[in-house]
Amino acid sequence: MPTEVIVHAPGYQKSAPYEEIAHYLQPLPDAHIVGNEFVFGDEEARIQMSAIPGHAQDGSGASRRPGPDSTGQCNYVLLTVPEEYLATTREPLAEFSFNLARQLGWEVYNGASEQPAKSETELLQRLSGKPLAARSLGSCTGVLALLLPFALLLFLLLR
Repeated sequence: MPTEVIVHAPGYQKSAPYEEIAHYLQPLPDAHIVGNEFVFGDEEARIQMSAIPGHAQDGSGASRRPGPDSTGQCNYVLLTVPEEYLATTREPLAEFSFNLARQLGWEVYNGASEQPAKSETELLQRLSGKPLAARSLGSCTGVLALLLPFALLLFLLLR
């Protein structure tokens, strides 16, 4: 099963012309178009992904359809990577996803996630299947570890 990353505005509320998206996708390495799908990659580096611009009719992912709507607009781009290429394509996928999102003013979601990835690093962590580290817990633990010797010293001095 391919890994999916979806680039869209929250609630699929913002659209872009299909031609603008196609113009961005066509110069990619070894890009060729199959229907509404732009397939590209680097065979020697074992990088392969596809981009499928489309539209969600009612503003939900459940109604996603490949290709533009009747006015030539798209409100998402689905990026897929075959499972056998995921290990070598993960980093280019994250970088490309965020570049495309910045270009269109959209956000990056992985699979069916309702929360956008805030950074390439977060998306890479999600795609690797590793749980996200709780940053606040780690920094609290670090602060407590630093304060403990001082508290002990203060206790000994005040005795």
